Amino acid sequence: MQVSRLGFWAHMVVAGVVSLSLMPSAVGQRTRLSALERNFEEVLDDTGRRTPGLEDLRNSGFSDQPPVDLSRIDKRPLINLLKEAVAEARILYNSLRSDASRNPELQRSLREVVKIRGIASYAVEDLENGEDLNRMFPGIHKLNTDWRLLSHQLGQSPRISRKTLDIVDRIDRIERSMEEMFQLSAPMDRRALVTEFAGLEAMLENLLEELQLDPQSTDRSIELIYDTRKLGQQSRYIEDLVLDGERYEQIVREFNRFSTQWESLLRNLRGIDNRYVRRSTRRIADGNSRINDLLWLEKSTNREHLHQLANSLITSVDEFFTRTPLKLVVHLKNVDSILETAHDFYGTVQHFKQSVDNNDDDVTLLENYGYVEEYGSSFIRSFSTLRSSAGKVVLQEIESSIGSLRAELHISGTVASVDTQRLVRRAAALENLADHLKFDVIHWLERDRESYRADALKSMDRFVARCRRMHRLMQNRPNLGELRREAADLNNSWSEVYRYLTRCRTDDRKHIGALARDINALLYELESPLQQ
Repeated sequence: MQVSRLGFWAHMVVAGVVSLSLMPSAVGQRTRLSALERNFEEVLDDTGRRTPGLEDLRNSGFSDQPPVDLSRIDKRPLINLLKEAVAEARILYNSLRSDASRNPELQRSLREVVKIRGIASYAVEDLENGEDLNRMFPGIHKLNTDWRLLSHQLGQSPRISRKTLDIVDRIDRIERSMEEMFQLSAPMDRRALVTEFAGLEAMLENLLEELQLDPQSTDRSIELIYDTRKLGQQSRYIEDLVLDGERYEQIVREFNRFSTQWESLLRNLRGIDNRYVRRSTRRIADGNSRINDLLWLEKSTNREHLHQLANSLITSVDEFFTRTPLKLVVHLKNVDSILETAHDFYGTVQHFKQSVDNNDDDVTLLENYGYVEEYGSSFIRSFSTLRSSAGKVVLQEIESSIGSLRAELHISGTVASVDTQRLVRRAAALENLADHLKFDVIHWLERDRESYRADALKSMDRFVARCRRMHRLMQNRPNLGELRREAADLNNSWSEVYRYLTRCRTDDRKHIGALARDINALLYELESPLQQ
C-alpha cells in the first residue's frame, strides 16, 4: 500500500530518536463514584421522590391535554402493562448485555434500557399509591416516546441477536397497548424535533456562508448557494408544521422531500475542496440522521455521503502530518510505537476509501470500518498530548469524521468509550442550573438568616465551582479515570448542598425544589455513562 508521505515522515522521526529512552507510563487507579453508594431519595416536597422519576421528564408534545378523558381509564390494566414492561425490560437487559460483550457500541443502549425500566417501576409505584393520572400522563407519554426511539435504534442495529429482537417485539406490543389505552398517535417527540430542525437551519446557514466566502467560487457555486438557501426554507417549513401540531404523515412527507433535496445537494457538493464546507456537510448529514430516528424512518446507507466522509477523513489525516512539526513528535513517549500506529491507521483509511470507491457491500464496509475505528482510536489517543494547537484541531476533525462514518453505517454508540461530545452539553446545562440555584439560595438566605447561612453559602460556592470545573474538564477530552474522580467530587459537593436545601421553608422552596430535580437528573445523566 502506498503511503509515501507518512513513510518519509516516519523515517525522518525514527532516524532522529534512535537513542530516545522510553519511560513507563503511570497507570491511574480506578476511583469509585460516590454516586454509586448514594441515591438522592428526596426532592424537596412532602411526598419524597427518587431520581430520575416521572416528574423529571418533559412532555413529549406541546400540549398537556391527553386525547382521552383520563378519569375513565382503569388504572389496573395500566399497572399490569407497566409491570409486564418492567419484567421484559429486565430480560432485555440480560440479553442485550450478552450482545454488548461482543459489540461494545451497544453499551449506550444498555444504559437506556436501565433508565426506561427504572422510570416504569416508579410509575407502577405511583399508580399503586393512588397518584393522580393527570399529573402522570406527560411522563407516561414521554416513556412511550423514549421506548419507541430505543426500539427503532435497536431494530436498525446490524449487530444484534435474534433473541434480543424478539424481546424488543414483545415490549413493542405492550407499548402499542398503552397507546390504544390513551388513544395516542405515533408518539413524536415534538420538542426534540423542533430542536433538531432549528439546529439544521443553523447548520445550513453556516454552509451557505462558507459557500459564499469560498475563494474558489464558480458559477456552479452560485447554483449551490441557491439550492442551500432553498433547503433551509424547507427545513423551516417543516419546523413550523411540527410547532403547529400537524399530523405525523404530513411531517414525514415534507421531510422526505427535504431528504431528496439534500441528497441532490450532497452530490453537487463533492467538487468543493473546502474543509469548512466538508465540516458543515458532515454536521448536516448527522442532524438529518437524528431526525430520521425521531420520525421512526428506516435508514439506509448514503453511499454519496460515505464517499465524501472517506475523502474528508484521508484529507484530514494528510493535513495532520503536514501541520505537525517533527520537533514536537520526537518528544512523545514510545515514539516508535506511535509511528507504527500512525502508519497502520493511514493504511486502514486508504483501504476503507478504496472499499467505498469500489461500492463494496455493507458487510464488507462494516468490517473495513472496524479497522478504521480500532486504529483511529489508538492514533487519536497517541497524539492527544501533542503540543500543537493546529494538530489538535485536525485530530478533532479526524475523530468527528470517524463518528460520522459510524452514524452513516448505522452503528450505535460512539467512537470513544465515553461520549464527551454529548456529555459536555450536559455539563454546560449543569453549570447553568448551578448558577441559577446559587441566585435562589442567596435570595432565600437573605430572608431567612439561619445560623448555618455562612456554611450553606460556602457549600453552594464549592458546588458551582465543581460544576464549572466539570464543564471545562469535558471540553479538554479527559480519560475515564479523570471523569470518575471529578464526578465523585461533584456528587459529594452536591450532597453537602442538598442537606441545606431541605431546610428551606420559605416560598423559595418550590422553585429551589424544581431546580434540585433538574440538577439530580443531570447528575444522573453525567454519571450513568461512567459506570461501565
